[in-house]
Amino acid sequence: MNRQNNIKRDKLLAQQLLAGNTDAMSTLMDVYYDAIFYTTLKMVSNKSDAEDLTLEVFQKVYLNIHTYTPTFAFSTWLFKIATNTSIDFLRKKKPGLVSIDALQHEAFEQAPLLPHHDPGPDDLLIHRQTAHHMRGLVEQLKPFWQRL
Repeated sequence: MNRQNNIKRDKLLAQQLLAGNTDAMSTLMDVYYDAIFYTTLKMVSNKSDAEDLTLEVFQKVYLNIHTYTPTFAFSTWLFKIATNTSIDFLRKKKPGLVSIDALQHEAFEQAPLLPHHDPGPDDLLIHRQTAHHMRGLVEQLKPFWQRL
């Protein structure tokens, strides 16, 4: 079936749904079920959730057909519902937010102390101060021939 025929079919299905024709819903599901299923599956990565979301999408289409604007492609409207339904599902499923600072502090508290051979910043500072102090002492020394 070519694109023009699909557009005509979709407009007719939308009109029939708006008129309350339940057979149109059955036809719509026959035409778009697989495409909607794979769209949701791609987003949620779980077959069972994708099946549930696909049915939820068709329920939303049935309940909200009055909001469809016929100047736009019906399939675009349908896939937008599928995308938004999947996004809403993922938002609800997402665990609560955790502070990165809290995670870093917790990881630091639990991290074992590992031996290392590289000097830390405090070791480098002590080394510089010691070297500076030693240079000062060396500069105060008289040359060898003057000590005789």
